[in-house]
Parts: sequence; structure tokens; C-alpha cells
Amino acid sequence: MKKLIAIFLCLCLTAGLMPALAEDAQPFTVQSTPIRDDNGPIGSMDLRFYADTPNIAYMGIKAYMTEMEGAEIAVTAQEDGTWAISRPSGVSLTANPTAGTLYAEDWVSFQMPEPPYIQKKVHIKDTDCEWTEITEVIFDDEPTPVTFDFAKYGISIYADDTDVYMPLAMLSALLEDISMQYLVYNGDTLFKYSCTMFNLESYAPGFYEGEKIQKLIRGETQRQEDQIRESYGELCFIVDYFYGHPGTAPLEASLREKGLDEALNDLPDGRGESIRQALHSADYFEYLVGMSDLINFGLTDGHTVFTTSNALMKIPDYQDVVANLTVRVAEGLMFGMNLYQALFQMSVQPMREQLWGTESYREYGNTAIISFDGFNPDEAAWHAWEEGKGEMPMDALGITYTGLEKAKANPEIKNIIFDLTLNGGGSQDLMQAIIGMVYGDVVFTGYNELTKQKMHANVKTDRNMDGVIDEKDKDVSYDFNIGVLTSVFAFSCGNLFPFLMQERGAVVIGERSGGGSCVIQSFALSDGIVFNMSSYQWHLVNTKGENIIEKGADPDIIIERIETPELVQMVNPYFPRLTPGDYTPFYDVEKLDQLMNEWFAEKEEPAA
Repeated sequence: MKKLIAIFLCLCLTAGLMPALAEDAQPFTVQSTPIRDDNGPIGSMDLRFYADTPNIAYMGIKAYMTEMEGAEIAVTAQEDGTWAISRPSGVSLTANPTAGTLYAEDWVSFQMPEPPYIQKKVHIKDTDCEWTEITEVIFDDEPTPVTFDFAKYGISIYADDTDVYMPLAMLSALLEDISMQYLVYNGDTLFKYSCTMFNLESYAPGFYEGEKIQKLIRGETQRQEDQIRESYGELCFIVDYFYGHPGTAPLEASLREKGLDEALNDLPDGRGESIRQALHSADYFEYLVGMSDLINFGLTDGHTVFTTSNALMKIPDYQDVVANLTVRVAEGLMFGMNLYQALFQMSVQPMREQLWGTESYREYGNTAIISFDGFNPDEAAWHAWEEGKGEMPMDALGITYTGLEKAKANPEIKNIIFDLTLNGGGSQDLMQAIIGMVYGDVVFTGYNELTKQKMHANVKTDRNMDGVIDEKDKDVSYDFNIGVLTSVFAFSCGNLFPFLMQERGAVVIGERSGGGSCVIQSFALSDGIVFNMSSYQWHLVNTKGENIIEKGADPDIIIERIETPELVQMVNPYFPRLTPGDYTPFYDVEKLDQLMNEWFAEKEEPAA
């Protein structure tokens, strides 16, 4: 028998393949696969394809980490049939291929790259601009050990003398680095994709040029049995372990209690079963429909998005596919955040423009109002400005700096209101820079849903905007009373900003903000599907450790909308919290000035 195996191996090597036998005699082939990054080809890597899953790309965990971060990983077989996977620091995982598990005593320490990546630890720094500096990240609690049970989801692990092998999609899900860089496979080529918060709905250049992915999308070929089985297992694994639980998804409670597969049964009118059937379809188009409906009806929270369909919309060759898909998932798109964006435009923006115009700075009485509708930085313009080659960009940070300086030059101005009524979120770095400019150093608090650890980051900011964080920043002072004007449309960082400002003494005015302050993570399944999800890694909380995502920031001073029944009737079946109305009272500058003066006059009154 051994002689026959040896002959078989020799024949296959001659044919250009490298079959071998894993520890449990599971045969596989090794395929040298081209790999490219955003700029083009960078070499090749070996993928394994096992007999039971011939269409599922496997890779060694050591090989993956070496490619992605240059890590020096040791893989050591243990006497009990497990493998230790260790970093130079000594932190390690224990892999049990027989049981199909990975065990981590301290998952965060293993998952996060070691220096020089420490500056970006736990997804805090999301730009390369030097407005902020993370001085330290402190975990306030010991980690809860984690056992990843892959066998429960029908996913196999293998090992040999050199490495432990897992599906590439699982390695990307487990080890996606701080820059949201991961590997994705389109059936022909590996893509080392650097995903950022600004290209979340795009794909690696060249991804859709692959022959296999094109045939799937066009319906010329179908998904194979192992792809169907594996990708569904991967999807359930990712949601069950890595969902951040912001508290707003329709299946939130069911996901916590049951996991994704069983939670689908809790969607009304049999929708969960139809989604499950679509996710198991051999037809790639039906599969796209299932993924879109899963996100829009089950997981929608503003940050969990099916990016495959959004990416296809940007590619001219697939407009017919996109048109058909849009028709099929129209109800889900209405139920999801697309309607939210429509209401954003319909309910608030015209009213503000009618009353205030489009200027980002205005004064009335003792109050200056600074408006910005997102925290999206113009990084290229900032770099040019720092090099003396351009004007200061007028993104949220530039608007804030120039606005504060204008207010400082007017002795009548005692109050600053930051208008976030139309703020859809963006960069945490930029948001922290604004808070630091106003109040000084920033403490940024979060919670890891998987390891049950509360943590905080201490952040210094370049308060004087000279391009250097140093002692001179302490000389900057803006002696204003601070307010934040919020609406339910203030989302993500637009939700976090009023919380952090309120904790530092600002007054929040308006209505409860819209929630959604969480880290976003991208995930790629074995069949090439990619989606974004609210991630477990940094679930934002206030300094008391309370969840700030679900409920939004409570205003200290409430401003009532003027209700508009016709809009409420249209929206309530989808978004009961939104109940859009007439926001004219929010933009009454005379009233805002009065509220600020009265609030802080009371704060300054001596105790009796």
C-alpha cells in the first residue's frame, strides 16, 4: 500500500501538483496561487485543497501571518495531539484538529500584531494623519478565554509538522489586522486587500476580472456543494463569534441567545427560511439575494452592510445583474438603511438649508454654531497643507479650527454649539482631534464582546495644529461653554461625539442621537462574498461601562420636533424610532443662544 501511495505521489508531482496526506490521512493538493495587492502582482502563495472540500482554499496560519504582518510564528506539535501556535512574546493558541477547535487564553493579545503596529491597536487609529497620538491602550479586565469551535459549523482544521491549516476565509476573519487588511480569493487569484473606512464598499482591483467569479455572477456556472456548505458554516461562525451586538438589529436578541442559524427562524412570515434556502442555493444570483435579505431584514444596524452588491453597482459590466438584484431585494433595501438615508435628506437637510444656508459657521448673540455633517478627513489635502503646498482643508477638523479661532476673535462669543443634526459619522481620529482641540487629552473607552474586557485608550492631540504633538499644545485654550445639537440622524461617530463631549461637561441639546458607535470589520467567505459587520473588537461604551450604541446620547435639553403625520405613517412600519418631522425648532438661533446662556448661568451659580 505504501508503495502505491509513493507511486501516486510521484505521478502527481510530475503533473505539476503536490498531493499529500494530512495527519488524519485526508488527501490534498497544493496550488501555487498568484497574489497581488492594490498595486499589482507581488508573488505567489501556496493554497491547499482537501479532498472533502476541493473548492475551498486552505492556508497555514503561520504562512498567513508571515505574509500579512511579517510575524515570526512558531508551530509546535504537543504530546496530547494538539498544536501550539506562538508569537515571539509567548502568547499562543492551542489548535486541536481532531476536535476542530482553537483555544486562546488571551485572544486579543494573540490576534493583534506586535510592534510597530501597537500604535493602531484595537482599531482606534484609522488615518495616517498626525492629529492624534495613542499613548497607551489599557485593558481594565483580564481576558475571558475563548474556544473557537469550528467543528460545530462543519469546518475542518488540519495540521502537519510545519503548520496548522484552516480555510483562508477563516484566517482572514480571525486575523484581520488593524488596517483592515486581509486576503480574499476569487477562485483564480489571491488579493491582499487594504480595506479602509473610506473604501468599505469596494473590492480589490482586479477581483472581478477572475474567470471563475465572472462565470458565477453571469450564471454560467453554479456554486458547488462544498462551497455552499462551507460558506454557510463560515457565515454562521462569523456572526456567532464576531458580531458586535450594537443592540439595534432586528435579530439582536435571537442572535445572542441562539446564534444565526436558529435565529433565522424568528424572522416573521417565514422570511428566515426563504433566506436560509437562498443561502444554500447553487445559483450565485439567488445566493446574492439571500445575503442581501439577511443583512437588510436580520442584521441591519447601519454598519452591517452587504458590500458585494454595492461593489457590483460600481462596475459597468454588471449593471444588468445589479438591476435584477435591486428588483428582487427592493423591500429589503427599503427596510434597511437606504430608507434612513432618504429620510436624512427629506426630513432635516432642506429645513436647515432654508434657515441657515450652507455656511458651516454662524453667530448669534453670545453663541457661535459650527456645523459639519461627517467626520470624513481630506487626508491628501492635510498632507499637502502640512508641507506648505495648500490651504487648510475644510473638512470637520478644518471647519472646527477656523470656527474656534473666529469665535475667539469676537469678545461677545461665550458659547460654541457643534451642530451634528446631519452628521453620519466617519473617522474616529478626526473626531478625537476635535474633542482634544476643545478639551485636551481624550480617553476613549470600549468593550470587547468576545473576551469580555473593558478597555480604554489615552489619546493626545495636536491642539495648536502645528503638525507636532508636544508641550506647546498645552498652551492652547478655548474658554467657551460647549453645546452639541443632535438629532436621531446623528449616527456612528455622530453618536459617539455627543457622548464624549457630554462626559466632559458639554450640554447636549435636541433629541436622542441615532446610535451606531462601533468598530466596523470586513469579512470574506470562501466563495468570494464580502460583507461589513459591526465588530466585537471595540464595542463603544461610556466611562461607566454602559452601552452607548443602542439608545443614543440623551439630550440634557430636549427640543421637540413638529410632527408630520404623513411622513410618520410612511416610515413607522420600518423605523419606529425615526418618526420624521419638521425640524424647524432645532434651527432657531435665538432660542439656541438663550438655552446656552441659561444652562451655563445656572451651572455657574454658587450653591446656597
